[in-house]
Amino acid sequence: MKNKNLAFLALFVFLIALATSFANGLDKVEGEGKGLNYFKGTLADAFKASKKQGKPVFIDAYTDWCGWCKKLDKSTFADARVIETLNSKFIVIKMNMEEGEGPEVAQKYGINGYPTLLYFDAKGIEIHRISGFVKADEFLKESEAALLKFKN
Repeated sequence: MKNKNLAFLALFVFLIALATSFANGLDKVEGEGKGLNYFKGTLADAFKASKKQGKPVFIDAYTDWCGWCKKLDKSTFADARVIETLNSKFIVIKMNMEEGEGPEVAQKYGINGYPTLLYFDAKGIEIHRISGFVKADEFLKESEAALLKFKN
């Protein structure tokens, strides 16, 4: 009987620990923590935030079916240097070009291949573009070029 009570207690403690860790994960917002902090709101809202914060807007234009977009997420956007650069120096938006305001944005800015990475000033003027997959080192160089254009 003593062994059954001990086993029940161990199972109970395990289930409480499991439930607690699951509940703690529910309040996490996508992109917070170790990853990219994606802007929540419309593109127009992002341009307002850009003006207020003095940061350029960066858009990761993707589609769900794009294999290179997924590779970009798993490699380039998982790189700690890229995460630090984007989170600290840009208003970051991840936008599916086939949902929400995505089709309108794709048409307006002539996006016809994926991934397309766009950099804008606070007025909504495109200042830099990367077409296709790039590794982290190249992405960082391109982002620095975009920052220089934004400052000038």
